Amino acid sequence: MCVQSLAFQPYSMAKKSKLKPGGKNKATKCIVTFNETDRQEYLTGFHKRKVERRKAAVVEIKNKLKEETKRVREERHKEYMKMLKERKEALGRGR
Repeated sequence: MCVQSLAFQPYSMAKKSKLKPGGKNKATKCIVTFNETDRQEYLTGFHKRKVERRKAAVVEIKNKLKEETKRVREERHKEYMKMLKERKEALGRGR
């Protein structure tokens, strides 16, 4: 694997190359090979992860909605029980 440095070299233009004109530098020559299946997996992976994130978001929204309805139901029940208790007390005092 060939890794080239991208660090700033201020006087790189002033240096003379030790290579002869037209000669090949085998030390810096890079050969790039592609594995078609890995490439395809990499390219389709973006879409797969996006779909997965959307599905997870939908599940999370459904869970939040379910919890909210449960909370509202419990709150309504407590309010009803409070009203019922007040009514019983009012009827009990009136006698």
